[in-house]
Amino acid sequence: MPLSLRVYGQTAYFADGFHGGTVGGGGYPVGYTQFIFHEIKKHTQWKVNLEIEPGTWDTVEIEHPSYYEAFKSLLSDSSYAGRIDFVNPSVAQSYLLNISGESIIRQFQYGMKKLHQHFPQLKFLTYAPEEPCWTSALPEILSSLGFKYIVLKNPNTCWGGYSRAHGGELVNWIGPDGTSIKAVPRYTNEELQPNSTWQTTAFGNSSKYIQSSFQNGIRHPVGMTYQDCGWRFGPWLDNAVKRYYQPTEYVTWSNYFEHIAMQHTNDNWHLDQEDLQVALMWGSQVLQRIAREERKTNNTLLQTGKIASMAKVYANASYPHLILHKVWRNLLVSQHHDVWIVPYNMVPYYRHQSHIDWAEQVKIWANESDTILTQLIDQANNALSSGTINTGNSGKKYICVYNTSCYSRTGIVSISLPDDWLSSEGVEVYNQTGNIAPVQITADPDTHQKILLFQADIPPMGYAGYKLTGGNTMNSTTNGAYATKLKNGKYRIETNLYTLILDPAKGGTIESLIAKKMRNRQFIDRLSKRKLNELRGYFYDEHRFYSSTDDSARVSIIENGPIEVRLKIDGHIAASPFTQYLTLAQNQRLIDLSTHVDWKGNPGIGEFEQNNYKANDRVKAFYNDLYKLHATFPLNLSHQQVYKNAPFDVMKSHLKNTFFNRWDSIKNNIILNWVDVTDSLHQYGLALLTDHTTSYLHGRHHPLGLTIQYSGKGLWGRDYRITGPTDVHYAIIPHQGRWDKAGIWQESDQWNQPLITKFISKRSFQKSPERSLINISGTGYEISSVEFNHKDMVVRFFNVAGNKTLHKITFDCVADSIVMIQLNGEIIKKLSVKKESPHSISVHLSMPRFGIRTLKLVNVK
Repeated sequence: MPLSLRVYGQTAYFADGFHGGTVGGGGYPVGYTQFIFHEIKKHTQWKVNLEIEPGTWDTVEIEHPSYYEAFKSLLSDSSYAGRIDFVNPSVAQSYLLNISGESIIRQFQYGMKKLHQHFPQLKFLTYAPEEPCWTSALPEILSSLGFKYIVLKNPNTCWGGYSRAHGGELVNWIGPDGTSIKAVPRYTNEELQPNSTWQTTAFGNSSKYIQSSFQNGIRHPVGMTYQDCGWRFGPWLDNAVKRYYQPTEYVTWSNYFEHIAMQHTNDNWHLDQEDLQVALMWGSQVLQRIAREERKTNNTLLQTGKIASMAKVYANASYPHLILHKVWRNLLVSQHHDVWIVPYNMVPYYRHQSHIDWAEQVKIWANESDTILTQLIDQANNALSSGTINTGNSGKKYICVYNTSCYSRTGIVSISLPDDWLSSEGVEVYNQTGNIAPVQITADPDTHQKILLFQADIPPMGYAGYKLTGGNTMNSTTNGAYATKLKNGKYRIETNLYTLILDPAKGGTIESLIAKKMRNRQFIDRLSKRKLNELRGYFYDEHRFYSSTDDSARVSIIENGPIEVRLKIDGHIAASPFTQYLTLAQNQRLIDLSTHVDWKGNPGIGEFEQNNYKANDRVKAFYNDLYKLHATFPLNLSHQQVYKNAPFDVMKSHLKNTFFNRWDSIKNNIILNWVDVTDSLHQYGLALLTDHTTSYLHGRHHPLGLTIQYSGKGLWGRDYRITGPTDVHYAIIPHQGRWDKAGIWQESDQWNQPLITKFISKRSFQKSPERSLINISGTGYEISSVEFNHKDMVVRFFNVAGNKTLHKITFDCVADSIVMIQLNGEIIKKLSVKKESPHSISVHLSMPRFGIRTLKLVNVK
């Protein structure tokens, strides 16, 4: 019998469903539950997969209670329940790879909790998003939440990208920690749809797609499309798609995995971030602002939870659970995929008619969250400071420095001082043992507020107190960091770690960077045409590249030691002025950088203008980072290798370069927190840190770069304009060894969680000048989060650079017991607890590299 005839006797499968909600741009029209309800009742062979935002059901319950109850009854009816599958319970259907690992966990935890409030009987077995909402650490995260399966297809919504085609019917997706979860991949034969930039061939179960699947040994091929809530096709096949392979059966994803697909596969796929080929409008001003606001809220929220936990343990303060929940919701919704791919779309949130777009709404959420979190940190500090806090213009003052990272830290901290407190005297800073700390007095360039800088030593996940008194000098007189202008007009900065030369004639770029304690290693490739911290991009209206090195810059020494040096660089890029700040500190590896561009008008920046935008045109200007304005970092490192972090993961890049200009050639060139470039022997390297998710540049013939600005046409032909100044904050870290030996994740964590200084009372300083709530020194672990649930303290650990051996963890508190729990709250096991002192306990913990473990300390005292 001919193969084609045999093929047509075999059954194919199709996953239909709905995507949207009252938060996202997909929307959820009034009365749409009624439509879904009637269509399910009408089409008895139809099965639906629901990717509807959990908060939607709050709205449905209020707006249409009768059909809310009718839909609930469907889920309770065994004859219908098997035809409905909830396949993405996350709060806001985030892309995931662009946010922190802790945020990913909260997306699912908060969303699953909300759905269970409405439908207590729901079980979440399969994660199957419509958009490319994946990240490499999902196997462990989802398994710990109770999921068993993942789908790596998004056949009808590939605007933002797609997964790499790989394998056949099933794969075992192996996560970075070794966790395996069964997955349906985008088959090797599942091609990108011709004449499209948003589909694969699986969107409608065409005969060609199904036959090629059979021919490739896939016995149970499956296609997929989720319809946006608001579409009224009913079943996708026969209504939206008229011609498709027959026989085809509708399936829920969970039923497909449990009862149809092959049950075992030997295809173990160690999928990494570069197998997720996702590209957004990196460098566009609107997305850049959203990403920076999201990152700031994420960082401050995690710090606030930790400091509030210290106040709960040490001062029996009330833990602000409900208020933090509100901020988490603001953050999670700002991570919605629509926020990041259609930032100019109007927000359907709460069905208001205020005509606010996503970018404006995220700014509102960010400002609200910032206000709340600042108040919560102050409240926690007040609780810990049991007494009157002197913030007046005279007398001794006491300062508490909070460290929310899990490492002991020596860092430069700052605090504003009353205007006339230093009118006639300097200041001296003493730690809790009476030793004097190096100090430096400076002033805010805008407000002229006096600012005290001093070097603080703080224990891990804790705080340390310092006393301020009047002194004889404004700054410490010991040798330290300094900057000087040379006779040739250049500027030299000296710290105990670096000698750096900055050239005003070349736009204030960095000409030389020598690491003194690395055998005086020169880190800059001085033969490169590019300069370190140079700005360069193609201005298509003028048909040429512009560089910050085209004109000279004015350099000013803003701070000149002894503990910190800060230089201001004022230059021009094309017709627009820019200001950069360069900050180095004594004893600190990290070199802090920032760029502010005060744009004149709306210059077009990118490969070309793309006036005649067509959705199905695969070549798009916004894909090509080579032409965007970017900061360059030419490095004196041979045979360069690139490592980059991702949520709960670090990977070695396999890309020859990061460049592409077509939808069908997308490369994952995303920088989440940091990218690290080393030589082939891992002797030396330089890490680049960024304050927001964006793209990076790198190739054999192109130095490391950070995307700064794109201006031009984007997805759906929208003009992504420059509407104001651009601000970007980043840093570099020269180092020895590979990223893990060099502690790059640790440095990034500390940069994202800066030391926090607050005035405290004298009584508090004398009573408990130094505490460390959790000590995991020497483990290679990070503390992802600390929070309280009533009297129980929940602590999440992430093994970023340690091994699998047992490590000791000490808690500066006591508890009835300590249990290890899954992310869904289920108890894994009870741990053996050792009492270290009347007020401290310890446990031993083991986990693989990139593993996540959550401990619950029951009834903390």
